[in-house]
This record gives sequence, structure tokens and C-alpha cells, in this order.
Amino acid sequence: LYFDKNDTLEVIAKTDDNWWKGKLQGVEGYFPKGYVKEKRVQKMSCEEGNTDSLQSEMKRLIDEASAAAG
Repeated sequence: LYFDKNDTLEVIAKTDDNWWKGKLQGVEGYFPKGYVKEKRVQKMSCEEGNTDSLQSEMKRLIDEASAAAG
């Protein structure tokens, strides 16, 4: 899987000690574990009444990712 610095990959499977399977912009592939830094993402539910806080958090994360991308 080809990626640039500061890209955020979705880890699909930790296949072995050196290679993980992931997804970036809809493309799946394998990448060396040593080339990335793992970041835990808090899962949020979309229960009724919680959509405003969920939208605010998603906007914050998008803004943060955009700023990191330059």
C-alpha cells in the first residue's frame, strides 16, 4: 500500500509482526508496521440525541487531519 507521511491508514488486520493489512482512500494493501505509528481512535455511537456532539467531533477530526496534511 502506497502512502505519504501524515496519511491516516485504517488497519484491517495485523497479519504478522512486520506487515499489516490496511486501507487508504478505498485502496487495500499491505504495509510495513515499522513505517507507521499506531493511533487509537475512540469509537462513538450515533444514538438519537448524540448526533450534534458526533458531528462536532467529526468536524474537529477533519480539521485536525487537514491541518496536519498541510
